[in-house]
Formats: sequence, C-alpha cells, structure tokens
Amino acid sequence: MAFFWYRCFPFRVALVLDNLKKAYPEKSEKEIKRLAQKNLCHYVFLCLEFIQLRTLSLEEFKNRVVIENREIFYEALKENKGILFLSAHLGNFEWLAAVAPLYDVPLHIIVRRMKSDIFEHLISKQRKKVGLGLIEPKNSMLHILSLLARNKVVGFIFDQHRSPPGGIYVDFFNRSAATTKGLAALVERTHAIVLPIYSYRTDLGRMVLRIEPPIPYKRVGTHEENIYTNTQVYSHAIEHMVRQHPEQWFWIHNRWKSEPEASSPH
Repeated sequence: MAFFWYRCFPFRVALVLDNLKKAYPEKSEKEIKRLAQKNLCHYVFLCLEFIQLRTLSLEEFKNRVVIENREIFYEALKENKGILFLSAHLGNFEWLAAVAPLYDVPLHIIVRRMKSDIFEHLISKQRKKVGLGLIEPKNSMLHILSLLARNKVVGFIFDQHRSPPGGIYVDFFNRSAATTKGLAALVERTHAIVLPIYSYRTDLGRMVLRIEPPIPYKRVGTHEENIYTNTQVYSHAIEHMVRQHPEQWFWIHNRWKSEPEASSPH
C-alpha cells in the first residue's frame, strides 16, 4: 500500500520529501527516499492499528504497550503540582493517549473537532471507551488550570505549526519553526511539572511508551524571555524524540509553513 502511494498516488509525498531534506541536509537523495517510503508505511500502519484497537479488549490492548520509566511519572505525581505531558505525533499517538487511563493516569487532552463527521464519531467514541478526559478548545485555559490544581495530567502535542501571536519562532532541526507558547505560559503560571513522553512502534500493533525525566523550568529574565527560552527547550526535546525514530513522525505536516519576519527578534 505504501509503495502504491509513493509511486502511483503521490498525495503529499513531495511535502514529506521536502521536510526530510530540510531536517536532514546531510542525507543523500537515496537515503531521503528510503526514509520517506518508511514514513508512508507508518501512516498505513496507523490506519491498520486504529481498526485493530477497535477489535481488542482493554486488557489485550494494555498488554500490547510496554511502558518504560513508569516510576518517573509516579514520583512527579507525588509533588502534587499537576503534570503536563510534552509529546508529539510520533509512533501511534492515539495509542499513547488511550493506554494512559488503563494505568489510572488521569490524562486529559485538548480535542478539536475533525472536518469529517464519520472520523469525528469513530475517534471520539474510542477515546471515551478507554476513559480519556476530553477538553474543548474554547475556554480551555480555565479548564486546564482547574485540572492542574487538582493534580491531574494534561497532554500537549507540541510539534505542529502555530503562527504568532499564539506561537513564537524557535529552532527545530536547525530551522525556525512557529511553535505554540501555551505550554511555557502554563508552567510560568502554575509551576506544573513537564514530562516528555512519546511512543514508538516495535511491530504492527506493538508499542513502547517512553517517559523521560522532567524538564525544569528556566527563569532567565522577563516574562517574554522566559517563554522564549523554555519553548526552545521543549522544541529541542521534541526534536530529540523524533531523531530516535524519524520514520514514525508526522512529516506529512507542513511544520515549516512560514518564516519569521525580518524585524522579529525570534
């Protein structure tokens, strides 16, 4: 299916190739094409695993995901500050979110309605089945602050384009990328703990979910300087995740959609 996609129906293939060239200028044309083909295969696997998840019992699903460094999460939970998961569209991100409630992790995620009513219904039903908390984008800040005050967990997908004023330009794969400043702003205000977390596939329908040590918040000066510095730190953490398993990231997304204006300091 991935071969057919690449050769006969090249939807967004040019974008995947272009993004890979930007991120890995040191790789040869042959290496870039091979990585792009593996990436297309990853999207096919995502579709198959979405269907697969609907056929598994919750116990069967739980047994297909190995969690590394679980103790880091429980130590952070003891601090009673609330936890912000820093994550990306890496591996099977839907599986990552879905497995959390099965380990009594009080995870909530911000959800935006999909354009397709059919996909919206299917995905929402699956998320509710496993017990995920869903946050509406409208007035989400108050909801998130309330959750963190009660030591709950909120997941942040941090690897998508976000134009100013909601975003700022920071480095990502040695290129300026418009990135949300919402996570840094939340930590500045709440002192919540930021835990990097990501998934990667070991086989079709088999995942590893890895938790990394907390990222301390850096206070370097003014509010704006703090936001910029910490957003950059989070961006580098995401880049580190992607570099571990580049074939399983969302290269089909236009991450470098725009560039900062010449007058912008960042």
